[in-house]
Amino acid sequence: MNTTSATNQALAQVVGTSTVGEYVVPVDPMDLLQCDSCQ
Repeated sequence: MNTTSATNQALAQVVGTSTVGEYVVPVDPMDLLQCDSCQ
């Protein structure tokens, strides 16, 4: 298990946003699932 990835996802869920590059986008639980499947 990637601890950093899990921590980032946990923080994203708490904040409600996830920083991607210079963009801040809303966090969608489905997006997190798709991200996990892509990795």
